[in-house]
Amino acid sequence: MLAGGSYTPAEVATKLQQVAALRTDVNTAKATTKAKLAAEKANMPALHTLMGALVTYVKASYGNAPDVLADFGMHRRRGHR
Repeated sequence: MLAGGSYTPAEVATKLQQVAALRTDVNTAKATTKAKLAAEKANMPALHTLMGALVTYVKASYGNAPDVLADFGMHRRRGHR
């Protein structure tokens, strides 16, 4: 009897293997996440610069076309006609 249940030695071994497999999966996921965060940190400054330039270009090119701005998820500033 263990933890309110009855287990054979094989069942206990299976449960312990599950614990080890779950821990391995979590550690693998953590390592993958850490690598992805490092890649994001390395690449985002240049991507933010590009995105900022794109926003400036779109607003300068289509500032008087609210439908086009809306296609880009942007809105004309209030007070502009």
